[in-house]
Amino acid sequence: MKNILVMLTLVIASTVAQARDNQTRITLTYGPQTAEQRIQSLEQRAQRTEMRLREIERYLNNGSNNYPEPVPEVRETLCTSKNSSTGKVFLASGANKIDAGFNSIKACQSDPYTYSASYCNAEPTCESVIVNAPVVTCSIQQSSNGKIFKGDGRNHLEALFKTQSVCQSDAYTYSASYCSGTAKTDCSE
Repeated sequence: MKNILVMLTLVIASTVAQARDNQTRITLTYGPQTAEQRIQSLEQRAQRTEMRLREIERYLNNGSNNYPEPVPEVRETLCTSKNSSTGKVFLASGANKIDAGFNSIKACQSDPYTYSASYCNAEPTCESVIVNAPVVTCSIQQSSNGKIFKGDGRNHLEALFKTQSVCQSDAYTYSASYCSGTAKTDCSE
């Protein structure tokens, strides 16, 4: 980074030096502006650039926190769709919300217990997966018998889906609706 800044300063300084040596070329290149005006303009720009470079160098040397944090990197997007007839939830991933939403609806529609594709047409719930984000844990208390289930995920949506899936696959869960809707849910990072 410092090497790039030094190179930038050298390029600007050499441009100013060339401008002083060749005033005729500047007049021809930059129209009605005189060579002296162009030189002054370039010198002012070089001074501003040097000031900015000193600020950046000071930041690099001091490790100052005056600059904003980098934006978190999004790895993928996850979406869930729910079968309105059975209450079963389906999770799918994609590069963006539209792709992941389409994939989750498709997963719902391809389930053998989905008797009509219209049961899967509700708007999917979507969330992005952030790189190096903390693990989220959810628990669900089944509404029919009070049994508690737990699941972990890369974000809230994935953790909730995994928890609901564990609950729905339990031998004593007769309906997926016992694991969503009125079921008591709690999630934390």
